[in-house]
Amino acid sequence: MKIIIYTLVIIFLVITYHKFLLWLRYFVKPQIKEWLKIFLDWKFAVCYILAWAILHIPLYVGIILGSIFAIKWLTVLCTTIYAIYWTPIFNEYIIQIPIAIWLKKVFFSKDNIKSRFLLKSNIKTQK
Repeated sequence: MKIIIYTLVIIFLVITYHKFLLWLRYFVKPQIKEWLKIFLDWKFAVCYILAWAILHIPLYVGIILGSIFAIKWLTVLCTTIYAIYWTPIFNEYIIQIPIAIWLKKVFFSKDNIKSRFLLKSNIKTQK
């Protein structure tokens, strides 16, 4: 009796998983593809590297200068901030990605982000 119940449960899970995959394929996947087009181009990669540099290079410079000139408070401050970046509680991407989006908007203003995704999603909500 247990084998029959287990078999029915497995069949039910396989069917619902298949329906879930179909739902992902036909409804969610096109929207995710459109959303990811904003983030998966060379312009965003350049802006992301710049955002990383904005957040990290001052810390490296502070650590190096604090060590060379024996400025203890500068070394401690920069090391502490850098250690906070590596904690599981703080996620630097929460700061880094909006900076990269802003840099992309500033440097590549002709490539309008709103025209690609945001305007398309507004058209869908108005119908």
